[in-house]
Amino acid sequence: LKVPARVYFERVRDEYGETLLLPRALLGLAMCDALDGRRSEAIAQLKDIETRFAGHAEATRAARERARLERKRGT
Repeated sequence: LKVPARVYFERVRDEYGETLLLPRALLGLAMCDALDGRRSEAIAQLKDIETRFAGHAEATRAARERARLERKRGT
């Protein structure tokens, strides 16, 4: 399931990157990385989403997911 999700989010990012769908696509890609065991990369991407899209609902979700991943990682 992770590969189809990654393909979907990459397509949304590439084709709708100038729309309000971009933060959701980036969040989806970060979560794919987390599920693939690349937590450090996912955390960095989530921090970027929080900064770039501050005030957006996806920034709030990114902060929540980042905190969850950091707890799992033990940082």
